[in-house]
Amino acid sequence: MDTSSLDVRFYPIETNERAKGHSYTFRWKVAHKKHSKTYKKAR
Repeated sequence: MDTSSLDVRFYPIETNERAKGHSYTFRWKVAHKKHSKTYKKAR
């Protein structure tokens, strides 16, 4: 069974202000399943 999907959507990177600086959240969705990853600094 093939579980791959071409239904992918990327969202703009969000900047979060923190007491110790900024963090950045990257969000995307694949076949109606949401994913996110937060980084302490821009890559």
